[in-house]
Amino acid sequence: MRIGVDIRSLIEPYPSGVSVYTEKLLRAMVRIGSEHTFHLFCSGLTSLPRSITHWLTAEPRVTLTHQRWPNKLSNLIHIGLGRPYLDTAVGGVDVWFMPNMMFGQVSRHTPLVLTVHDLSFRYPNFFNHRGNWWHRLVRPGHLMRQSQRIISVSENTKRDIVATYGIAPERITVIQLGIEAQLFAAVPDQAVEKIRNRYHLERPYVLSIGTVNPRKNIDGLIAAWGIVTRQTQGAYELIIAGHAGMSRSNAQLSRVRFVDYVPEADKPAWYRGAAAFVYPSYFEGFGLPILEAMAARVPVVTSAAPALGEVGSDGVLMTDPYDAAGLAEAIFRVLQDHDLRRALIARGSARVQQFSWERAAQATLATLMTASKL
Repeated sequence: MRIGVDIRSLIEPYPSGVSVYTEKLLRAMVRIGSEHTFHLFCSGLTSLPRSITHWLTAEPRVTLTHQRWPNKLSNLIHIGLGRPYLDTAVGGVDVWFMPNMMFGQVSRHTPLVLTVHDLSFRYPNFFNHRGNWWHRLVRPGHLMRQSQRIISVSENTKRDIVATYGIAPERITVIQLGIEAQLFAAVPDQAVEKIRNRYHLERPYVLSIGTVNPRKNIDGLIAAWGIVTRQTQGAYELIIAGHAGMSRSNAQLSRVRFVDYVPEADKPAWYRGAAAFVYPSYFEGFGLPILEAMAARVPVVTSAAPALGEVGSDGVLMTDPYDAAGLAEAIFRVLQDHDLRRALIARGSARVQQFSWERAAQATLATLMTASKL
Protein backbone atom coordinates (compact mmCIF):
# COMPACT_ATOMS: atom_id res chain seq x y z
CA MET A 1 0.00 0.00 0.00
CA ARG A 2 1.21 3.50 -0.89
CA ILE A 3 0.62 5.69 2.16
CA GLY A 4 0.79 9.47 1.91
CA VAL A 5 1.62 11.33 5.11
CA ASP A 6 1.40 15.05 5.85
CA ILE A 7 4.46 15.87 7.98
CA ARG A 8 4.22 19.68 7.96
CA SER A 9 4.09 19.73 11.77
CA LEU A 10 7.69 18.49 11.85
CA ILE A 11 9.05 21.84 10.66
CA GLU A 12 7.59 23.74 13.62
CA PRO A 13 10.30 25.82 15.35
CA TYR A 14 9.06 24.61 18.77
CA PRO A 15 7.83 21.01 18.30
CA SER A 16 4.72 20.28 20.35
CA GLY A 17 2.91 17.10 21.28
CA VAL A 18 1.51 16.89 17.74
CA SER A 19 5.05 16.95 16.32
CA VAL A 20 6.18 14.23 18.74
CA TYR A 21 3.14 12.15 17.78
CA THR A 22 3.80 12.56 14.05
CA GLU A 23 7.48 11.67 14.22
CA LYS A 24 7.29 8.78 16.69
CA LEU A 25 4.25 7.22 15.05
CA LEU A 26 5.73 7.55 11.55
CA ARG A 27 9.01 5.95 12.61
CA ALA A 28 7.11 3.04 14.18
CA MET A 29 4.86 2.60 11.13
CA VAL A 30 7.85 2.48 8.78
CA ARG A 31 9.60 0.03 11.12
CA ILE A 32 6.74 -2.47 11.32
CA GLY A 33 5.00 -1.81 7.98
CA SER A 34 7.57 -3.47 5.74
CA GLU A 35 5.02 -4.19 3.00
CA HIS A 36 4.11 -0.50 2.60
CA THR A 37 5.77 2.55 1.06
CA PHE A 38 5.48 5.97 2.65
CA HIS A 39 5.27 9.18 0.66
CA LEU A 40 5.75 12.23 2.84
CA PHE A 41 4.74 15.82 2.14
CA CYS A 42 5.86 19.05 3.74
CA SER A 43 6.04 22.66 2.64
CA GLY A 44 7.65 25.94 3.58
CA LEU A 45 11.04 27.57 3.28
CA THR A 46 12.30 26.00 6.52
CA SER A 47 14.14 22.70 6.24
CA LEU A 48 13.24 19.65 8.27
CA PRO A 49 15.45 19.00 11.32
CA ARG A 50 18.66 17.19 10.45
CA SER A 51 17.78 14.21 12.65
CA ILE A 52 14.66 13.61 10.54
CA THR A 53 16.29 14.09 7.13
CA HIS A 54 19.13 11.77 8.19
CA TRP A 55 16.58 9.10 9.11
CA LEU A 56 14.59 9.59 5.90
CA THR A 57 17.60 9.17 3.62
CA ALA A 58 18.33 5.82 5.25
CA GLU A 59 14.84 4.44 4.55
CA PRO A 60 14.44 3.09 0.98
CA ARG A 61 10.64 2.77 1.38
CA VAL A 62 10.23 6.46 2.23
CA THR A 63 10.11 9.39 -0.20
CA LEU A 64 9.84 13.08 0.65
CA THR A 65 8.24 15.88 -1.34
CA HIS A 66 9.15 19.29 0.10
CA GLN A 67 7.21 22.10 -1.57
CA ARG A 68 9.51 25.13 -1.20
CA TRP A 69 6.83 27.79 -1.07
CA PRO A 70 6.21 30.14 1.86
CA ASN A 71 3.59 28.48 4.04
CA LYS A 72 1.42 31.59 4.14
CA LEU A 73 1.26 31.53 0.33
CA SER A 74 0.57 27.78 0.27
CA ASN A 75 -2.22 28.16 2.83
CA LEU A 76 -3.83 31.00 0.88
CA ILE A 77 -3.80 28.90 -2.30
CA HIS A 78 -5.31 25.93 -0.46
CA ILE A 79 -8.00 28.15 1.06
CA GLY A 80 -8.86 29.88 -2.20
CA LEU A 81 -8.43 27.12 -4.78
CA GLY A 82 -8.23 23.87 -2.83
CA ARG A 83 -5.19 23.04 -4.96
CA PRO A 84 -2.78 21.44 -5.43
CA TYR A 85 -4.15 18.18 -4.07
CA LEU A 86 -1.77 16.79 -1.48
CA ASP A 87 -1.92 13.23 -2.81
CA THR A 88 -1.08 14.25 -6.36
CA ALA A 89 1.83 16.35 -5.08
CA VAL A 90 3.59 13.14 -3.98
CA GLY A 91 2.74 11.16 -7.11
CA GLY A 92 -0.49 9.48 -6.04
CA VAL A 93 -1.22 7.19 -3.07
CA ASP A 94 -3.75 4.61 -1.92
CA VAL A 95 -4.62 6.51 1.26
CA TRP A 96 -3.69 9.87 2.75
CA PHE A 97 -2.87 10.23 6.45
CA MET A 98 -3.16 13.66 8.08
CA PRO A 99 -1.75 13.38 11.66
CA ASN A 100 -3.34 16.71 12.62
CA MET A 101 -5.65 19.27 11.10
CA MET A 102 -3.93 21.35 8.41
CA PHE A 103 -4.79 23.27 5.26
CA GLY A 104 -5.07 21.18 2.13
CA GLN A 105 -7.27 18.66 0.37
CA VAL A 106 -6.89 15.34 -1.37
CA SER A 107 -8.43 14.31 -4.67
CA ARG A 108 -11.84 12.63 -4.63
CA HIS A 109 -10.58 9.10 -5.26
CA THR A 110 -8.06 9.13 -2.38
CA PRO A 111 -9.39 8.18 1.08
CA LEU A 112 -8.43 10.55 3.88
CA VAL A 113 -7.63 9.49 7.46
CA LEU A 114 -7.42 12.38 9.93
CA THR A 115 -6.17 12.37 13.53
CA VAL A 116 -8.08 14.69 15.86
CA HIS A 117 -6.18 15.40 19.07
CA ASP A 118 -8.79 17.55 20.79
CA LEU A 119 -11.50 20.15 20.21
CA SER A 120 -9.85 22.89 22.27
CA PHE A 121 -10.42 25.30 19.37
CA ARG A 122 -14.06 25.43 20.44
CA TYR A 123 -12.94 27.58 23.38
CA PRO A 124 -11.74 30.95 21.98
CA ASN A 125 -10.28 32.03 25.34
CA PHE A 126 -7.64 29.31 25.02
CA PHE A 127 -6.10 30.98 21.95
CA ASN A 128 -5.01 34.40 20.78
CA HIS A 129 -6.69 36.17 17.87
CA ARG A 130 -4.34 34.59 15.31
CA GLY A 131 -4.89 31.07 16.67
CA ASN A 132 -8.66 31.45 16.57
CA TRP A 133 -8.58 32.66 12.95
CA TRP A 134 -6.30 29.79 11.95
CA HIS A 135 -8.78 27.25 13.28
CA ARG A 136 -11.70 28.92 11.54
CA LEU A 137 -9.88 28.92 8.21
CA VAL A 138 -8.74 25.31 8.45
CA ARG A 139 -12.44 24.30 8.82
CA PRO A 140 -12.24 21.39 11.28
CA GLY A 141 -15.82 20.24 10.67
CA HIS A 142 -15.29 20.09 6.91
CA LEU A 143 -12.08 18.09 7.33
CA MET A 144 -13.77 15.58 9.63
CA ARG A 145 -16.76 15.12 7.35
CA GLN A 146 -14.41 14.71 4.38
CA SER A 147 -12.44 11.95 6.14
CA GLN A 148 -13.28 8.30 5.50
CA ARG A 149 -11.89 7.48 8.93
CA ILE A 150 -11.00 9.63 11.96
CA ILE A 151 -8.44 8.66 14.57
CA SER A 152 -9.14 10.06 18.03
CA VAL A 153 -6.39 9.97 20.65
CA SER A 154 -8.85 9.35 23.51
CA GLU A 155 -12.39 8.18 24.17
CA ASN A 156 -13.17 11.66 25.50
CA THR A 157 -12.18 13.31 22.23
CA LYS A 158 -14.26 10.75 20.34
CA ARG A 159 -17.31 11.67 22.43
CA ASP A 160 -16.65 15.36 21.73
CA ILE A 161 -16.44 14.74 17.97
CA VAL A 162 -19.69 12.77 17.91
CA ALA A 163 -21.54 15.33 20.04
CA THR A 164 -20.20 18.41 18.23
CA TYR A 165 -20.13 17.34 14.59
CA GLY A 166 -22.55 14.43 14.44
CA ILE A 167 -19.90 12.07 13.03
CA ALA A 168 -21.00 8.43 13.18
CA PRO A 169 -19.12 6.69 16.02
CA GLU A 170 -18.17 3.77 13.78
CA ARG A 171 -16.11 6.13 11.61
CA ILE A 172 -13.92 7.05 14.60
CA THR A 173 -11.17 4.79 15.93
CA VAL A 174 -9.57 5.54 19.29
CA ILE A 175 -5.79 5.05 19.16
CA GLN A 176 -3.87 6.37 22.13
CA LEU A 177 -0.39 7.82 21.86
CA GLY A 178 2.69 5.81 22.77
CA ILE A 179 5.74 6.30 24.93
CA GLU A 180 9.35 5.12 24.81
CA ALA A 181 9.27 4.26 28.50
CA GLN A 182 12.89 3.15 28.77
CA LEU A 183 14.08 6.49 27.41
CA PHE A 184 12.54 8.25 30.42
CA ALA A 185 13.22 5.59 33.05
CA ALA A 186 16.91 4.98 32.34
CA VAL A 187 18.27 8.52 32.75
CA PRO A 188 21.85 8.58 34.10
CA ASP A 189 22.58 10.72 37.16
CA GLN A 190 25.10 12.70 35.10
CA ALA A 191 22.34 13.90 32.75
CA VAL A 192 20.25 15.16 35.68
CA GLU A 193 23.29 16.86 37.22
CA LYS A 194 24.06 18.52 33.90
CA ILE A 195 20.58 20.10 33.85
CA ARG A 196 20.98 21.24 37.46
CA ASN A 197 24.32 22.88 36.72
CA ARG A 198 23.22 24.49 33.47
CA TYR A 199 20.21 26.17 35.10
CA HIS A 200 21.78 26.69 38.55
CA LEU A 201 19.11 24.63 40.31
CA GLU A 202 20.09 24.79 43.95
CA ARG A 203 16.80 23.56 45.46
CA PRO A 204 14.59 20.56 44.73
CA TYR A 205 12.12 21.52 42.04
CA VAL A 206 8.57 20.79 40.99
CA LEU A 207 8.20 20.70 37.20
CA SER A 208 5.48 21.68 34.75
CA ILE A 209 6.16 21.24 31.03
CA GLY A 210 4.00 22.37 28.11
CA THR A 211 3.28 25.31 25.86
CA VAL A 212 2.65 28.26 28.17
CA ASN A 213 -0.86 29.34 27.23
CA PRO A 214 -4.20 29.92 29.00
CA ARG A 215 -5.40 26.34 28.46
CA LYS A 216 -2.56 25.04 30.64
CA ASN A 217 -3.82 26.95 33.70
CA ILE A 218 -0.47 28.56 34.49
CA ASP A 219 -2.09 31.34 36.54
CA GLY A 220 -3.85 28.75 38.69
CA LEU A 221 -0.61 26.85 39.16
CA ILE A 222 1.23 30.00 40.24
CA ALA A 223 -1.55 30.86 42.70
CA ALA A 224 -1.34 27.36 44.16
CA TRP A 225 2.43 27.56 44.32
CA GLY A 226 2.24 30.64 46.51
CA ILE A 227 0.41 28.50 49.08
CA VAL A 228 2.88 25.61 48.71
CA THR A 229 5.84 27.97 49.16
CA ARG A 230 4.46 29.17 52.49
CA GLN A 231 3.70 25.60 53.60
CA THR A 232 7.20 24.36 52.76
CA GLN A 233 8.99 27.56 53.80
CA GLY A 234 10.43 27.99 50.33
CA ALA A 235 12.18 24.62 50.27
CA TYR A 236 11.18 23.95 46.63
CA GLU A 237 11.31 25.84 43.36
CA LEU A 238 8.63 25.69 40.66
CA ILE A 239 9.96 25.31 37.12
CA ILE A 240 7.50 26.12 34.32
CA ALA A 241 9.11 24.99 31.07
CA GLY A 242 7.80 25.55 27.57
CA HIS A 243 7.46 27.90 24.64
CA ALA A 244 5.64 31.05 25.77
CA GLY A 245 2.18 31.55 24.34
CA MET A 246 1.10 34.02 27.04
CA SER A 247 2.47 36.73 29.32
CA ARG A 248 5.00 35.77 31.94
CA SER A 249 4.24 38.76 34.13
CA ASN A 250 4.14 36.60 37.27
CA ALA A 251 7.65 35.25 36.77
CA GLN A 252 9.01 37.50 39.54
CA LEU A 253 7.08 35.60 42.20
CA SER A 254 9.22 33.87 44.78
CA ARG A 255 10.42 30.39 43.87
CA VAL A 256 8.85 30.45 40.38
CA ARG A 257 11.09 30.25 37.35
CA PHE A 258 10.16 30.12 33.68
CA VAL A 259 12.42 28.16 31.35
CA ASP A 260 12.11 28.44 27.58
CA TYR A 261 11.24 25.57 25.31
CA VAL A 262 12.86 22.30 26.42
CA PRO A 263 14.25 20.19 23.54
CA GLU A 264 12.99 16.62 23.38
CA ALA A 265 16.50 15.29 24.10
CA ASP A 266 16.59 17.14 27.46
CA LYS A 267 13.10 16.21 28.64
CA PRO A 268 13.94 12.85 30.29
CA ALA A 269 16.56 14.46 32.54
CA TRP A 270 14.21 17.33 33.48
CA TYR A 271 11.50 14.86 34.47
CA ARG A 272 13.86 12.51 36.27
CA GLY A 273 15.32 15.28 38.41
CA ALA A 274 11.96 16.65 39.56
CA ALA A 275 10.46 16.09 43.01
CA ALA A 276 7.01 16.05 41.36
CA PHE A 277 5.35 16.87 38.06
CA VAL A 278 2.27 19.12 37.92
CA TYR A 279 -0.05 19.41 34.91
CA PRO A 280 -3.19 21.35 35.92
CA SER A 281 -4.56 21.89 32.40
CA TYR A 282 -8.20 22.91 31.95
CA PHE A 283 -8.64 20.86 28.78
CA GLU A 284 -6.65 18.15 27.01
CA GLY A 285 -7.20 15.60 24.29
CA PHE A 286 -4.62 13.19 25.70
CA GLY A 287 -1.88 14.65 27.94
CA LEU A 288 1.44 13.18 26.77
CA PRO A 289 3.50 14.99 29.47
CA ILE A 290 1.85 13.05 32.30
CA LEU A 291 2.70 9.80 30.52
CA GLU A 292 6.31 10.96 30.15
CA ALA A 293 6.51 11.92 33.84
CA MET A 294 5.08 8.57 34.95
CA ALA A 295 7.64 6.81 32.74
CA ALA A 296 10.39 8.81 34.48
CA ARG A 297 9.08 7.52 37.84
CA VAL A 298 8.00 10.94 39.07
CA PRO A 299 4.76 11.41 41.07
CA VAL A 300 2.17 13.32 39.05
CA VAL A 301 -0.47 15.85 40.09
CA THR A 302 -2.89 16.69 37.30
CA SER A 303 -6.35 18.11 36.74
CA ALA A 304 -9.58 16.16 36.70
CA ALA A 305 -10.01 16.74 32.96
CA PRO A 306 -11.62 13.58 31.49
CA ALA A 307 -8.83 12.78 29.01
CA LEU A 308 -6.14 13.12 31.68
CA GLY A 309 -7.98 10.69 33.92
CA GLU A 310 -8.29 8.34 30.96
CA VAL A 311 -4.52 8.37 30.47
CA GLY A 312 -3.32 8.60 34.06
CA SER A 313 -5.92 6.34 35.70
CA ASP A 314 -4.83 5.50 39.25
CA GLY A 315 -1.21 6.46 38.52
CA VAL A 316 -1.83 10.18 39.10
CA LEU A 317 -3.32 12.40 41.80
CA MET A 318 -6.19 14.41 40.30
CA THR A 319 -7.59 17.74 41.46
CA ASP A 320 -10.00 20.48 40.36
CA PRO A 321 -8.06 22.88 38.07
CA TYR A 322 -10.34 25.76 39.12
CA ASP A 323 -9.49 25.32 42.82
CA ALA A 324 -6.04 26.77 43.57
CA ALA A 325 -6.21 25.77 47.24
CA GLY A 326 -7.09 22.19 46.30
CA LEU A 327 -4.25 22.10 43.77
CA ALA A 328 -1.84 23.39 46.43
CA GLU A 329 -2.99 20.72 48.87
CA ALA A 330 -2.41 17.99 46.25
CA ILE A 331 1.11 19.26 45.47
CA PHE A 332 1.95 19.51 49.18
CA ARG A 333 0.72 15.95 49.81
CA VAL A 334 2.84 14.56 46.99
CA LEU A 335 5.93 16.35 48.32
CA GLN A 336 5.45 15.37 51.97
CA ASP A 337 3.60 12.03 52.05
CA HIS A 338 6.23 9.40 51.25
CA ASP A 339 3.74 6.53 51.15
CA LEU A 340 1.63 8.41 48.60
CA ARG A 341 4.72 9.18 46.53
CA ARG A 342 5.76 5.53 46.44
CA ALA A 343 2.24 4.41 45.52
CA LEU A 344 1.91 6.95 42.68
CA ILE A 345 5.33 6.04 41.29
CA ALA A 346 4.54 2.32 41.37
CA ARG A 347 1.08 2.68 39.84
CA GLY A 348 2.34 5.19 37.26
CA SER A 349 5.16 2.87 36.18
CA ALA A 350 2.68 0.02 35.74
CA ARG A 351 0.25 2.24 33.83
CA VAL A 352 2.91 3.32 31.35
CA GLN A 353 3.43 -0.28 30.21
CA GLN A 354 0.05 -0.15 28.46
CA PHE A 355 1.26 2.46 25.96
CA SER A 356 3.72 2.01 23.09
CA TRP A 357 4.33 3.55 19.70
CA GLU A 358 4.43 0.08 18.12
CA ARG A 359 0.90 -0.62 19.37
CA ALA A 360 -0.27 2.77 18.09
CA ALA A 361 1.44 2.16 14.74
CA GLN A 362 -0.19 -1.24 14.28
CA ALA A 363 -3.65 0.17 14.97
CA THR A 364 -3.01 3.17 12.70
CA LEU A 365 -1.85 0.97 9.81
CA ALA A 366 -4.94 -1.19 10.23
CA THR A 367 -7.14 1.92 10.09
CA LEU A 368 -5.34 3.17 6.96
CA MET A 369 -5.81 -0.21 5.26
CA THR A 370 -9.52 -0.20 6.09
CA ALA A 371 -9.92 3.30 4.68
CA SER A 372 -8.03 2.42 1.49
CA LYS A 373 -10.63 -0.28 0.73
CA LEU A 374 -13.68 1.96 1.13
